[in-house]
Amino acid sequence: NGRNIPYRTVYVGSDVDAFDKEAAENIDKVEKPEGEIWVTYAGSIGHSYAIDNLVQAAKKLKEKGQNNIKFKILGSGSLKEEVEKLSNELGCDNVEFLGYVAHPLMAAYLVKSDMLINSFAKGAPQSIVNKVGDYLSAGKPMINTLENAEMCELVNRYKFGLNIPAENPDELVK
Repeated sequence: NGRNIPYRTVYVGSDVDAFDKEAAENIDKVEKPEGEIWVTYAGSIGHSYAIDNLVQAAKKLKEKGQNNIKFKILGSGSLKEEVEKLSNELGCDNVEFLGYVAHPLMAAYLVKSDMLINSFAKGAPQSIVNKVGDYLSAGKPMINTLENAEMCELVNRYKFGLNIPAENPDELVK
C-alpha cells in the first residue's frame, strides 16, 4: 500500500512434540508392507496442486518395473474424482487415494512414508504452505515442485529435500 511500515516474515509454526505424540498414538493403524517405498502427498486435491502429475509418474514407474514404489494421496478436493478416474484409466494400482485423513492419522502416514511430496501446478501462487510444517515434523525428505523462490531457497539451504520442476512426471520419476 506504499506506506513505510516495519514488517517481519514469520513462518507458520509446528508443534513437533504434539506432532510426534499424534504420530506415535496412531502409528500402529498404518500398515506398511515390507519392501514398499511410499511417496506421500497430504493436502487439497484442487487446481493449485498437480496430483495428476503423481499419477503420471506412478504409471511411468510401473512401466519401468518399479512396482515397490507406492503413492499415497491423503486429502480431498474438487479434482479428487477426476484424478482417481485418471489413475484407474492408467491402471495405476500403485496409487492409493485415502481421502480426508484426520491430522493424528495423517501424522502417522507421514512418519511411515519414505518421502513426501509438495506437488504444485505450474504458476501456483502459494509460498510456504501449512503442510510443510507437518512434512518437516515427520523428518522425511521432501520433493518440492512449488516454483516459489523462497520455498526453493529453504529446501536448498536446509537440505531437507529436492526441488524439481512442476508438472514434470519424468523429473519426478528420476
